[in-house]
Amino acid sequence: HVCPVCAELPPEMPTLGLAAAYLVNIFPPLARSATADENPNFYDICPTLAHGSAGMGYNRTCPRDGRPNCSIVDALEDAHSGKVTRFVS
Repeated sequence: HVCPVCAELPPEMPTLGLAAAYLVNIFPPLARSATADENPNFYDICPTLAHGSAGMGYNRTCPRDGRPNCSIVDALEDAHSGKVTRFVS
Protein backbone atom coordinates (compact mmCIF):
# COMPACT_ATOMS: atom_id res chain seq x y z
CA HIS A 1 0.00 0.00 0.00
CA VAL A 2 1.63 3.21 -1.18
CA CYS A 3 -0.51 6.11 0.05
CA PRO A 4 -0.20 6.69 3.82
CA VAL A 5 -3.50 8.59 4.08
CA CYS A 6 -5.70 6.52 1.75
CA ALA A 7 -7.73 3.57 2.89
CA GLU A 8 -6.65 0.10 1.84
CA LEU A 9 -8.32 -1.06 -1.35
CA PRO A 10 -10.87 -3.80 -0.93
CA PRO A 11 -9.77 -6.97 -2.76
CA GLU A 12 -12.57 -6.60 -5.31
CA MET A 13 -11.45 -3.05 -6.28
CA PRO A 14 -8.70 -3.16 -8.92
CA THR A 15 -5.71 -0.87 -8.88
CA LEU A 16 -6.57 1.73 -11.49
CA GLY A 17 -4.40 3.06 -14.28
CA LEU A 18 -4.73 5.38 -17.22
CA ALA A 19 -5.57 4.00 -20.65
CA ALA A 20 -2.67 4.14 -23.11
CA ALA A 21 -4.88 5.89 -25.67
CA TYR A 22 -5.59 8.63 -23.10
CA LEU A 23 -1.89 9.11 -22.40
CA VAL A 24 -0.99 9.24 -26.08
CA ASN A 25 -3.92 11.17 -27.56
CA ILE A 26 -5.66 13.22 -24.88
CA PHE A 27 -3.22 14.02 -22.10
CA PRO A 28 -0.45 15.73 -24.16
CA PRO A 29 -2.64 18.54 -25.54
CA LEU A 30 -4.28 18.90 -22.12
CA ALA A 31 -0.86 19.27 -20.47
CA ARG A 32 0.32 21.76 -23.11
CA SER A 33 -2.81 23.84 -22.67
CA ALA A 34 -2.70 23.76 -18.86
CA THR A 35 0.96 24.77 -18.69
CA ALA A 36 1.17 27.04 -21.75
CA ASP A 37 4.33 25.09 -22.61
CA GLU A 38 4.88 23.15 -25.83
CA ASN A 39 6.86 20.41 -24.08
CA PRO A 40 6.00 20.42 -20.35
CA ASN A 41 7.74 18.10 -17.93
CA PHE A 42 6.40 16.41 -14.81
CA TYR A 43 7.25 19.40 -12.62
CA ASP A 44 5.40 21.78 -14.96
CA ILE A 45 2.32 19.56 -15.15
CA CYS A 46 1.83 18.73 -11.45
CA PRO A 47 0.76 22.16 -10.17
CA THR A 48 -1.64 22.65 -13.05
CA LEU A 49 -3.28 19.23 -13.36
CA ALA A 50 -2.55 17.24 -10.22
CA HIS A 51 -2.41 19.56 -7.19
CA GLY A 52 -4.60 22.17 -5.58
CA SER A 53 -7.73 23.77 -6.93
CA ALA A 54 -6.56 23.34 -10.54
CA GLY A 55 -6.10 19.58 -10.09
CA MET A 56 -8.28 17.24 -12.11
CA GLY A 57 -9.50 15.51 -8.96
CA TYR A 58 -10.12 18.69 -6.98
CA ASN A 59 -13.47 18.74 -5.21
CA ARG A 60 -14.35 15.22 -6.39
CA THR A 61 -14.99 12.59 -3.77
CA CYS A 62 -12.26 9.97 -3.51
CA PRO A 63 -13.80 6.53 -4.05
CA ARG A 64 -11.18 4.95 -1.75
CA ASP A 65 -11.59 7.00 1.41
CA GLY A 66 -14.74 9.06 0.72
CA ARG A 67 -12.93 12.32 1.39
CA PRO A 68 -12.91 15.38 -0.89
CA ASN A 69 -10.38 15.44 -3.73
CA CYS A 70 -9.12 12.42 -5.61
CA SER A 71 -6.33 11.28 -7.87
CA ILE A 72 -6.25 11.99 -11.59
CA VAL A 73 -7.10 8.38 -12.43
CA ASP A 74 -10.20 8.53 -10.23
CA ALA A 75 -11.25 11.84 -11.83
CA LEU A 76 -11.29 10.45 -15.38
CA GLU A 77 -14.26 8.96 -17.16
CA ASP A 78 -14.32 5.16 -17.01
CA ALA A 79 -13.42 4.98 -20.71
CA HIS A 80 -10.00 6.48 -19.89
CA SER A 81 -9.10 4.39 -16.85
CA GLY A 82 -9.32 0.82 -15.76
CA LYS A 83 -7.61 -2.08 -14.06
CA VAL A 84 -3.84 -1.84 -14.36
CA THR A 85 -2.40 -4.45 -16.69
CA ARG A 86 1.04 -2.92 -17.40
CA PHE A 87 3.34 -0.43 -15.70
CA VAL A 88 5.09 1.98 -18.05
CA SER A 89 7.70 4.41 -16.82
